[in-house]
Amino acid sequence: MDFSRAFNYVYEDEKWFEKVALGALISLVPILNFAMSGYMADVIRNVAKGETRPLPAWENLSDYFMKGLYLFVAGLAYGFIPSFILFPIIAVVLFVPMGILPLAAGVSEDAGTALAMAASIIFILAFSLVTLVGLLISILASLFSLIATIRFSTGEQTFNELFDIKGHWGYLKKNIGKLLLAVLYIICFSFIIMIPVWCLMVVLGFIPCLGQIVAYAVGMGVGMLIVLFSAHLYGQLAAETGLTSPTYTV
Repeated sequence: MDFSRAFNYVYEDEKWFEKVALGALISLVPILNFAMSGYMADVIRNVAKGETRPLPAWENLSDYFMKGLYLFVAGLAYGFIPSFILFPIIAVVLFVPMGILPLAAGVSEDAGTALAMAASIIFILAFSLVTLVGLLISILASLFSLIATIRFSTGEQTFNELFDIKGHWGYLKKNIGKLLLAVLYIICFSFIIMIPVWCLMVVLGFIPCLGQIVAYAVGMGVGMLIVLFSAHLYGQLAAETGLTSPTYTV
C-alpha cells in the first residue's frame, strides 16, 4: 500500500477543495450525513479500479445517501453482535456466584466463608474471561464490518453483500495481515495529523466568534481528509487482494 499516494491523491483533483468542502458541509447535517459513507464507498471502488481521479463529484447525493444508509444499518448489526453473544454469558457470570452465596447462610461459619470466597473467585475469573472474549468478539465484529464495507464498495453495492458472512470470513482468513496493516496506517495517520490540528483549534478557539468558526471549519475539513485517506488505503487493499469485482453468496 502506498501511504504517500493515499495522502496526495486528493490534491491532484482540480476540484478537490470544492469536493472536500461540500463533503464537510454534508457531514454536518444529521441524517443527510449518511451520504458521506456512500461517497467513501465510491472512492474505494474508484481506487480499486485504478481511476486516475478517484474523487467523484457530489452529483448523486440520493445514491450516496442510500449506500450510506445500507452501511449504517450494517454497522449497527455488526456492532450488536458482541452484545447478542455476550448477554447470556454475562448473565451466567453474575447469577452463578449469586446462586452460591445463599448456600453460605445455611452452613457453618467456616464453610460459609469458604463458599463466599469460592463465589468471589469464580466471579473474578469468569468476569476476566468474559472481558477477554468480549474484546476478541468486538474486534472480530469490527473487522467484519470493515470487510463488509470494502466488499460492498467494490462489488455490486447491494444490501445483501454487506451480510455475506461466509465471504467475509474467507476474505479475513486470507488477508488479515494486510487488513490490520491498513487499519494501523490509518490510526497512525489520524493521530499524527490531529495533534497539530487540535493545537491550532485550541488557539483559534480563544478568538471570539470568528476564531471559533474557523476552528470548527478546520476540524471538519481535516476530518474529511482523514476519511478520504482511509478510503484510498482501503481501495488499495481491495485492488491488491483482487477485490475489483467480487462475487458473493448469501
